[in-house]
Parts: sequence; C-alpha cells; structure tokens
Amino acid sequence: MLWALALLGLVPAALTVADLGEKAADEPDNEAQSTDGLEAGNKSEVSDGSEDLLTIADASEEDESLAATEPEIGADAGDDYLVTRGSGETIFSEFTAEEDHITLRLEGDGEGVFAVKPMLDENAKPIGISLSYVAEQDETILSFLGHDVLPTGDISVERVDPESGDTVLYTLSELGDFGPIAPNDPSVADEAGPEGAEDDVVLAPNDPDLPDEAGPVGREDDVVLMPEGGEVYATGASRGEGADMLYGSPSNDMLLLDTQDMASGGAGADEFWLDIGVAPVANAVVITDFAEGEDMLRISLDPSDDYVRAANVEVRVTEGGHSSQVTINGAIVAVLRGAPNVTLDDVVVEISSETFPKI
Repeated sequence: MLWALALLGLVPAALTVADLGEKAADEPDNEAQSTDGLEAGNKSEVSDGSEDLLTIADASEEDESLAATEPEIGADAGDDYLVTRGSGETIFSEFTAEEDHITLRLEGDGEGVFAVKPMLDENAKPIGISLSYVAEQDETILSFLGHDVLPTGDISVERVDPESGDTVLYTLSELGDFGPIAPNDPSVADEAGPEGAEDDVVLAPNDPDLPDEAGPVGREDDVVLMPEGGEVYATGASRGEGADMLYGSPSNDMLLLDTQDMASGGAGADEFWLDIGVAPVANAVVITDFAEGEDMLRISLDPSDDYVRAANVEVRVTEGGHSSQVTINGAIVAVLRGAPNVTLDDVVVEISSETFPKI
C-alpha cells in the first residue's frame, strides 16, 4: 500500500526500513499479511501519526469523479523487477520504458561506481545499452536489449546501511547524470575560462639556447620511439651479437639489419638497409618477402677497409631457382627468398661512414 501511495505523491520517495517497521508494528497481524480485506469504507487501524494518510473512506462524494481518474491500486501498469548486488548480468530483452520498473538493491559500504556502456554484437554493432555497478569484489550489470538510451526514470537504487540496516530508496537520476551527452552546438560560442592575473604564465615556450634535459637511463637495446606506418624502423636487438626476426608494417618501411638477421617488410615499398661491410657466408641476411622492382636492398660498406673500393657486387639465382643471392667479392651477404628475378637495379651499394639513424 505504501508503494502505491508513493506513486500518488502522498509519501516520500525515500523510505527507511526503520520507519516502515514502526508503522507495521501497530497494525493487526491479519492486515500485515494481506491487503485483500481493504474495501471502501473500512477505517485504518494505524495508530498515532497515521491521521495524515488518506484512506479510501476519506474521499468525499464531490471527489468521486476525480478519484475515478486516478490509477487503481493494484492495477497492472508494468512489471517490477528486483536485482541484488553481486548477481552478475541480468538481461532485459522485453523491458518497456515508462511501464516496467527495476529496483537495484545495493548492500555494503557503497564503494562501487556506476558505468554506462553500449552493448555490441560480434560485428561491433550496437544492440542495446547496459548499466554496471562495479565494486572491488563483484560487478552487477543491467542490460537492456534494443534500447539505445538508458531508461533512467525506470530504475531505482535501494541502499542498505551495513551498520544500522536502514534502507533508503533513490531514483537513479539522484545519483548522477546517466543521460546521453548532447553534442556541442557549433553556432554557440565557447564559454570563457576563469580569469587570472596579468602575470600568469599560460604556456611558456622552450628557450632554444638551452639544451634539452636528458631522459631516463635505459638499456642499450631499448626502443625509445617506434613510428607507425610509412616510417617504421626496426633494429636488431642483438646489436650484431645474434640473429633477430624483424617485421615491417603494411605501409612503406625501413628495416635496419644486423648480420644473421631475418626480415619481412610486409606490404608496401620497403627498404632493407644492411650496414655490415663484407660478411662471410654464415652471416648472410635473409629477407623473406623481397619484391623485385618495388623493394630495395641498401648495403653500406665501411670506407676504412681498403678492399671495398674494388668491391664486386653480383646478384645470382640460387640452385633451386626460387631465390636470389647478393654477393660482394664472392661472399654472400643477403639471401632474398622467393625472389628469383632480382637484378642490380634492386640493390644499392654505397661506401659511407654514415651509421643507422638513432631512434
């Protein structure tokens, strides 16, 4: 009966269990167990403090027409659901906004937080919306299939005090703004920020005469910056002491190779830069997806070695006819697997003291 009176605006929306217990204690046992005996004309047995509550017998003949327009107590205006904390996910597939109602009962110290998330199918398409109450020990989720806006007005939160046992009922809107975010109107000017003092420094430019401060000290093989897309650099983690497998991106990449490394540039026009001098056969670099006429093999030779000025560079087809070998003075420095048609036009050999770019 109290819930129906609350809908009529006759009692507060937030009730405590202690208040309800005091009133229930004064009622006869048969009336506390059932409300079927209440008929028009019956007088309430509630004692002190109940005179302010209207009963059906209080309605005058003049108000009969108005009373007829009010919703009838016990009429089916929708379904009521009770969800308790820690129950996991509850999916509402046929929830009707402004008719059905959910009471979310939260017990504990109230340390959790609410979150609203869209529900997505396996193709990442929205199929509904969910409200989560996330605590350290558990998560309680209300999921609404077919809804793109959270039915905030149909959700109440029942808070149970762990010390006193009192219960208070809140509307969800009292606990925060769970509605959709409205986009900014481009025709409305932005609001000015707070005023400050005339000598406030909003943004201080860097002094070009001062050197940059040194960053934190790391390991020698740390990658400080790895750009994406067409500027991907990959360096051998072994720094010449072992073999590494290097991978490029789907764009145009530059891969920096050490001896014994194996590399795959991926799609796009890739540049494989080998800066090892004349390497023995055992240390040849292997490239697994070299594309003739698109990728390029760049080899840098050390000018301090006298023999490099007379270096003889050749491209040969392997015995099986499926790959190419690049040799310098007869020593194999690179094997290009699956690329039997590589020519000297795909290879650039330079004598330079320039080293790999630092990244």
